[in-house]
Amino acid sequence: MLLTSVDTFSVFIYLYIVWFFHAVLLTNSKERLRQLLVDQFCEATGGPCVYTGRTTKLSHNGIGTGLTNSEFNAFYNDVAKALDENKVPLAEKTEVLTFVNSFRKDIVEK
Repeated sequence: MLLTSVDTFSVFIYLYIVWFFHAVLLTNSKERLRQLLVDQFCEATGGPCVYTGRTTKLSHNGIGTGLTNSEFNAFYNDVAKALDENKVPLAEKTEVLTFVNSFRKDIVEK
């Protein structure tokens, strides 16, 4: 379910936040980002995956003019929608969303 949910994210087309992913869309790194999200969410929910990417703070440091709470909420809501569309049980959905929200302090710059 987690893999299907990540594939359902619309962050690459949602106009409010797509500009953050502009470089990803112009390269072959979209698949790499997808795999990092899968590994990160899988590891966070106790799965067998191991996240090997950079820290969230380092990955998002200095993105453009910085993310706002509204932009972060757009991503958070997209994750929630994808989990709902894939009928992820409430306990697991809450676990993933709590994990996602834990990054707010490292991503939101303004």
